[in-house]
Amino acid sequence: MPAHEKRVLSLDGLRGLGALMVFLYHVDIMVKPFGAGGPSLFPGTASVMVFFILSGIVLSLVPFKHIGNGGYDWLGYYPRRVVRLCVPLFAAIALALPAGYVAWRLGSTSRSALAVAYDAGLPTAVHDILMQFDVLFAACLVVVVVAIADGFTRRALSAAPMIFLGKVSYSLYLTHAIVIGALAALLPRLGIVDPFAIAAVSLPASMLVSVAFWRIIKVPSMNLSRSLASSGPRDAVR
Repeated sequence: MPAHEKRVLSLDGLRGLGALMVFLYHVDIMVKPFGAGGPSLFPGTASVMVFFILSGIVLSLVPFKHIGNGGYDWLGYYPRRVVRLCVPLFAAIALALPAGYVAWRLGSTSRSALAVAYDAGLPTAVHDILMQFDVLFAACLVVVVVAIADGFTRRALSAAPMIFLGKVSYSLYLTHAIVIGALAALLPRLGIVDPFAIAAVSLPASMLVSVAFWRIIKVPSMNLSRSLASSGPRDAVR
């Protein structure tokens, strides 16, 4: 890695690529542009794994830098991280639940509409809602190592479009299923029934929503996280 590269830009690009793969996977299984049946053509599950191993590596870099100078402020770290991740997560769920309910009422059978069994009684509905808060972690280490170590891959993932996609990747990850589900329910009522057309509209629509979500929700959550860092305790925790 170049010595002057303080931020590993290729990891931002890899994060953006992962978000795009998850989007395409959900378009494939929700809209079915390639027909029903058979496995998806896109590595959605593996891309989610890449997200989590990326988080583990990136979040380890700063503590490692403090090993030789007194340790790291873990007590200050965790509140900041909870704010940075959970504010956008809860906001996305707050958008997804009513959107899914409306899509279900419109007769949609897409994944977002069926994520909560609204007609199955209160205990089941509460269970389904709580399952939306699942944030389990997994890993796909080899892909991440290649993104860091291989020169060609690192340069390709460090291109400006990939960096931008990485910047809004968490917002895209949180909101794309809402958009796809809404379009899958709404567009047929407007006479657009071709799955390829619905899939084609879903990408720019999801990108617009993710950028808006990033500006309205994610950026303020990051600013709040930084404010906690500046006002928190300074004692190092080994």
